[in-house]
Amino acid sequence: MSTIMRSVPKKRSLNRRAMMRGMMGGAAVAVGLPVLEIMLNDSGTALAGGTPLPVRLVTWFFGNGVNKKRWIPGGMLTPVTGPDYPLAEALAPLASVKEYVSVPTGFRNPCGNQITHHEGMTLFNGYTFTQACNNDPECGMGFYSNAGGPTIDQVAAAQIGAQTPVSSIQIGISKRISGADFGTTMHALSHKSTTEPLFPERNPADVFYRLFGNFMPPDDPAKPARLGVLSAVRAQAARLESRLGARDKQRLDAHLQGISELEAKINTLPPQCEAPDEPTQTNTDVNGVEPLEAVNEVMSDLLAYAFACDVTRIASVLFHEGASDTVFPGASSQGHHGASHSFSVNDQGMEEDYGGLNDFNTGLNFTITQLAYFLNKLKETADGTSNLLASSAILIGSDCMDGWSHDFDGNRHLACLVAGGGGGRLVHPGIHTVQPGRSITDVTLTVLQAVVPEVTSIGNVGVDPAASQTPVAELTAQ
Repeated sequence: MSTIMRSVPKKRSLNRRAMMRGMMGGAAVAVGLPVLEIMLNDSGTALAGGTPLPVRLVTWFFGNGVNKKRWIPGGMLTPVTGPDYPLAEALAPLASVKEYVSVPTGFRNPCGNQITHHEGMTLFNGYTFTQACNNDPECGMGFYSNAGGPTIDQVAAAQIGAQTPVSSIQIGISKRISGADFGTTMHALSHKSTTEPLFPERNPADVFYRLFGNFMPPDDPAKPARLGVLSAVRAQAARLESRLGARDKQRLDAHLQGISELEAKINTLPPQCEAPDEPTQTNTDVNGVEPLEAVNEVMSDLLAYAFACDVTRIASVLFHEGASDTVFPGASSQGHHGASHSFSVNDQGMEEDYGGLNDFNTGLNFTITQLAYFLNKLKETADGTSNLLASSAILIGSDCMDGWSHDFDGNRHLACLVAGGGGGRLVHPGIHTVQPGRSITDVTLTVLQAVVPEVTSIGNVGVDPAASQTPVAELTAQ
């Protein structure tokens, strides 16, 4: 009996680094691609060469703390833990992504010093800040400090940043800053070292160019009117589609349409003021109100596309600075920092209002709503056989729990959330875990290890009380 041997057609493949290229105004244009099925192995769990799908790291900061009565799941006196925790009022905007959100409460800020707000930034690096100065004549009036060491995004960038065109990106939303706080600790969420702050970029067009452009000089005054890179790569996109299956074609079309819509959003934004303390004729504030929602949406879209194209895997988002007086939509003209000092919450969960309660709650709700937009954007963006939120590890936090007291009451709590699936390394669905007195930087290490598991500690272990080498088992996938 003869046997007829038939050859199995070799699966077509496409390199993960494939890009669509073209020319625009005499300069090269390159547009990255999302993860397509043609790039994956047969099971869809890794790239065709066996390389695991990437995990992204985001640090996301908002200033001035929270209203703990409206933050802790189940309430201050009767917290509800586990995966079935109820969303507290302040966290209600996260309902659609709750399965990817964990709420650690009771953890203690281990920073070895306190000068209001600055100590909260320890959450993002595991170091006590340095060069502390509190109205000392030798270093001037005001509150001054520098970060004590690298933030976890830069620890990750040192490990994996070279694997992407942009090692990390730093983004800011509100332009308002504190006029009483100096040094680098409060004004940069990302630090390479004590002396190397990475200040956030608050202009969406500039973020676009850094991530996707590289075809015009950064100081080109005409660049806001010259976005339109897709037209430069249209011919190559058509050739690429001829190699793709039906589902990959749909994903590519959606990707290109999304970039087109993103460009349109950026072009409809008015020019951005570069620094709030040096306003120019390009300042877009109207009656003291910033375009916070529009800018946040564009920045969130940019990050989602950057992650999808593997342009970068690491980002920091400084939504609004600690001790800053951002004025939020729906609030009065009172700044958010001022509002945080115009109410209090006692240990029985009773609120006392001195004129800032409504403005503070309005600002906090707006902030978490904007966070929800970002998390939903990641969840809606496909990544391999899953989505970007599932393959991200996101550390979200503020500079205190109670803005009105700076948590100088001995508890030293911090408002903190962990979001994303961490590529299967973070607990899913998310949980509420209460661990009184445990260091909050254990949460920080947990998030970092979801992206770079080989990092076993942060900070100066054995020297600085803010250091950690003990991740939180409850927040990791079992």
